[in-house]
Amino acid sequence: MELDILRKKLELEKYPIILKDTEEFFRNFILDNKIKSILEIGCNVGFSSIFFKTLNVSVTTFEKDILIYELAKLNYNDFGFDTREIILHDCTVPYELDKKYDLLFIDAAKASYLKFFINFEKNLKVNGYLVCDNMNLHGIRVDDLKRNKRRMAKRLASFRDFMEGNKNYEVSFLEIGDGLLLAKRLNI
Repeated sequence: MELDILRKKLELEKYPIILKDTEEFFRNFILDNKIKSILEIGCNVGFSSIFFKTLNVSVTTFEKDILIYELAKLNYNDFGFDTREIILHDCTVPYELDKKYDLLFIDAAKASYLKFFINFEKNLKVNGYLVCDNMNLHGIRVDDLKRNKRRMAKRLASFRDFMEGNKNYEVSFLEIGDGLLLAKRLNI
């Protein structure tokens, strides 16, 4: 199967996958920065990790929902990729990985970005990169959100503030896709 065919299929089925301009950002960023390994929090149906793997990047990815995890495994199989690289686990709970990665990509439950970061920062190499997707909440104003979604938006804003104040990282926000946080881990 080709990646464009998988994208069209998943978009028709309304699965949330990285937007096309986010995909292009990653293509250039990975090649320009010689990224060789990615730890992804939020596999969903596997589209982004399959895309990363087509760029010859080693990927370890997490998914907490058993049904979505099984769909991701099917998609991995369609591309001939090893499904053992998909880990079924709720990343709000710590998980021990021995490996260090060039890039940590967080694209999961927005209200839990800080927990994910705290649990997996130890796996990010010095001079490695953190990328978080959906920092703009799909363009929705916090005041327009229902009460339960406002809490999520406030937690995402708190995470943004936390990263902006984190002296161990050089942080920028990119107006790509639904907003990306890009942070380089400094050697401090």
